[in-house]
Amino acid sequence: MLIDAGVITPEQLEKALGEQKKTGGLSRMYRTRNLRVFTILLSICLLVFYSSLTIRQNDYWRKPILFFERTLKYSPNSSRLLNNLGRVYQAYREIGRPEYTDKKRALKNSD
Repeated sequence: MLIDAGVITPEQLEKALGEQKKTGGLSRMYRTRNLRVFTILLSICLLVFYSSLTIRQNDYWRKPILFFERTLKYSPNSSRLLNNLGRVYQAYREIGRPEYTDKKRALKNSD
């Protein structure tokens, strides 16, 4: 079934799937009459949930100090993050945050 170094033609793929189109879960549920209301409610709930997460994440992107401090929780030894955080502190005139400058110095010395 594989020809030309692993490339399958569309005809071969259609034959392998048994000539029947497979559809996703939500569209199949929506076409089922009994599950139509449930599918619509589930879609609305997912939309509201992911929209709220997006709005919350946008708040972090708007505030650079909050963004870099939060990101440092997940990657504490990143010299790039520490450098960018130092630049933001310098821009906001908050020079002298010793926990970040000491960590940055320690990372430079370890290289």
